[in-house]
Amino acid sequence: MRLVWTDELKTGVDDIDTQHKEIIDKINRLHEAVKEGRGREYIKEILDFLEGYINSHFSLEERYMADFNYPRQAKMAHVRQHKDLTEKYRELKKEFSEGHMLVTTLLAKEILGLWWVTHIKNTDRLMANFLRERIKGGGIT
Repeated sequence: MRLVWTDELKTGVDDIDTQHKEIIDKINRLHEAVKEGRGREYIKEILDFLEGYINSHFSLEERYMADFNYPRQAKMAHVRQHKDLTEKYRELKKEFSEGHMLVTTLLAKEILGLWWVTHIKNTDRLMANFLRERIKGGGIT
């Protein structure tokens, strides 16, 4: 199923939204590749992309949380979700390297579809609302 960038996914933090648009594009490309029978080829490409993306994107969000004194409990829960996805990514990479294409495809759909959209709509938007309020109220305290 193709994902469409909507206001529901928009956080209002430009750096984060730009990166989110990039992952949405990759998810859509994966779905297209699977439909066209090119899933195996594209999964390798997306795994390589995800390795760098996960590190840079999560680092950006976690830096914002630190810089703007995001509440401790909310930050811990958010970072826990990042760690959970990182573990799922490692599992996906292992399954792919072992040639388990069905498991790889199912995990990729779970990680790249459901997880990202849910995380963006809920966890990231909550953080972004906090960040925007802090910026409007004078920034870092």
